Amino acid sequence: MINLPSNKWPVVSAVAAIAVLLVPFLLYIIGHENKDLSVATVSRAVLVNLSQGEGGSVTLTYNGTPVSHLKATTIEVRNDGTMPIERTDFERPLLIKFPKSSSVLAATLGEKAPEDLQPVITLEVGAVTIAPLFQSRRPISGHGPVIRGF
Repeated sequence: MINLPSNKWPVVSAVAAIAVLLVPFLLYIIGHENKDLSVATVSRAVLVNLSQGEGGSVTLTYNGTPVSHLKATTIEVRNDGTMPIERTDFERPLLIKFPKSSSVLAATLGEKAPEDLQPVITLEVGAVTIAPLFQSRRPISGHGPVIRGF
């Protein structure tokens, strides 16, 4: 059993003071609603590297374009907020830029939530544009599209 001092009011006062400081902070965290869209590179892997003379006489092409260094990258768009992201929250499509020395050969759509989210993926020079299109009025509530590209 814990031995409390004979005068327990200082202990009670200290506990009450801590509670007074923590309760408003915890209520703010619990009740705080926000919309937060994040874009993250989930994985990146080098598939082919012929740029350092490793290939010898091997030539790799993709749709007729010579390729010497090929990477696969997975990018995830996620709603990290506490509120769903609605169709009206998007002013314009998302634009993901890559270094000028790289070019995006292909991009595919992986998992998505909600299932009726139908983003349009457009390849541009050094960039990928994602236009989030909804078939119904349901918002992005979990993770959005997962884009896999080469």
